[in-house]
Amino acid sequence: LKRRDHSRPEDQVLLRALQDVNVPKFLASDLSLFDNIIRDLFPDTPMPDADYGTLKDGIVSHCSARLLQSTEQFMGKVLQLYDTTQVRHGLMLVGPAGGGKTTNYQILRSALNSAGINKVQVHILNPKAVTLGQLYGAFDDVTHEWTDGILAATVRIAVRDISEDLHWVMFDGPVDAIWIESMNTVLDDNKKLCLNSGELIQLTSRMTMMFEVGDLAAASPATVSRCGMVYMEPEALGVATLTASWLASLPSSFKPAYVDLCRKLGAHLVPDAIKLVRSGSYEVVPTMDNWLASAFFQWMECVFEPYVPTELRSPTPEAVSLLEAHLPHMFVSGVIWSIGASVNTSGRLHFSDFLWKKSRELNIVLRGVDTG
Repeated sequence: LKRRDHSRPEDQVLLRALQDVNVPKFLASDLSLFDNIIRDLFPDTPMPDADYGTLKDGIVSHCSARLLQSTEQFMGKVLQLYDTTQVRHGLMLVGPAGGGKTTNYQILRSALNSAGINKVQVHILNPKAVTLGQLYGAFDDVTHEWTDGILAATVRIAVRDISEDLHWVMFDGPVDAIWIESMNTVLDDNKKLCLNSGELIQLTSRMTMMFEVGDLAAASPATVSRCGMVYMEPEALGVATLTASWLASLPSSFKPAYVDLCRKLGAHLVPDAIKLVRSGSYEVVPTMDNWLASAFFQWMECVFEPYVPTELRSPTPEAVSLLEAHLPHMFVSGVIWSIGASVNTSGRLHFSDFLWKKSRELNIVLRGVDTG
C-alpha cells in the first residue's frame, strides 16, 4: 500500500491495511464491533478511499450480463477478493454452499479480463475426488518411475507460461489434513511445491493458490495462518437477491403482467415457506435458505421451459395467454416439491396448513384437491 501511494499518511496506510486483512473474514454481526474498535484506535483518521479504476464498472457489467444483482454486499466481497489477491498468493473462499463463492471469483476474473487489468486463467481441481498420489504424483510400484499428479501437472503448465497472464489454481473441495499439509511450503514465502520425487517446483509471482471450501474444521492453524480469508455469508446474499435474479431470467415470451404476478407470488410464498421450515425441527437433513430458494427457482425454470423461445420452436400466443390462470397453481406445486421436500412427516402437516392458509389469502383455488 505504501509503495502504491507514497503520499498517503502513515495512519491511513495502517488503517487501510487493517481493513483489508480483517474485514473479509468477519461475519456481518462482527463488523459493527470491528468498526467501533477502529474508531477508538483512529478517532481522527478518515477512512481512505480505494481507487479501483474501471474494475467496479466491469463487475457491474458482468453481473448484469449474467442476470445477477450487483448489490453492495456482493460487490464488496468481489473487491475484497481482488484486494486479497494483491497481497497474498494463497487465499481461501470460505462459506456454506449458496453463499456465492464460485460466482465471486468468476465475476472478478471476467471483470479483470474485460477491463484490461490482467488476463486470468483458472485451473480448477477437486482434491477430494482423487487419491493423494493422483493429486501430487507417485512412483510406480513396479518400474519405480515417477508420474506427476494433477496438481503437479497443473503447476508446471502455469510455471512454463511466459506470458503476463495470471494463473489461479482453484481447489474446489473440502479441506482436510491428508492433503492440505503438503501445501504449507507452497503457501509460505518459499512458494515451492515439494514432490515426493525430491523435485521442487518454484511458483511464479503470477500464480495464486485458491481454496473454495465450506469450512476450516479440518485445517491446521499452520495452514490457516498462511492464507488470506474471504468469508462468503449466505445471509448477506439473501433470498430477495436470488428472487430478483430469477425474475430477470423469466422467458421473453412472458407478458409484463405475468412477471408482476410471479413477483407477487414469489414474495408471498417463498420467504414465508422457508421461514416455516426454520421455525421447527422439521427437516430430514439440514439445509440453507438459499438452497431451498434455488431449488424452487430451478423447479419453476423446468415448468417454464416450454415457454422459452428457441430456434426450433416458439410458444404460441394462445399457449402463453392460458398461462396466467395456471401460474398460481404452478407456484404452489413448486413450493411443495422444492421447499416442502426437505421436511419430515410431522412437518408436512404444518406445511399443508401453511399452504392452505396462503392459498386463501392469495385467492388461489386448488381444484381437485382433497381438503378432508
